[in-house]
Amino acid sequence: MNQDAHHPDGSAESRRRKDWLEWIAGGIGLLLAILLIGTIGYEAAIGNREAAPVIRFEIASVEPAGQFYLVEIEARNISESTAQQVEVEATLTNGGRETEKAVMTFDYVPGQSTVKGGVFFTNDPRAGNLQIRPLGYSQP
Repeated sequence: MNQDAHHPDGSAESRRRKDWLEWIAGGIGLLLAILLIGTIGYEAAIGNREAAPVIRFEIASVEPAGQFYLVEIEARNISESTAQQVEVEATLTNGGRETEKAVMTFDYVPGQSTVKGGVFFTNDPRAGNLQIRPLGYSQP
């Protein structure tokens, strides 16, 4: 008995259509897999080649802390690059002369993030001029 006569889905034309659809779907899947592997390979080989992270430092607050003054520093990394061991120097001047200096280290500053830390001074930083500058970092 001929299957085509009883089952319209079993016709030769229907089977050919299914074969072509399977080949097209398989080709699209293969193309997507090749693109994905190529993208991953490219990122692994080239990666993020920014020369250095771009970190902006800002004084978040100055508060009395016992016999000291706590200066809270905010580090905002606006780049995609990550930095670790970011060393920062805070210098307090009064009347044009340096009165105190403090150094701190941010352990880890991921790309596109903000972290906070603090330094302590014996003199009130609000009464003088406080400057913050980065000293260095290392790549993770």
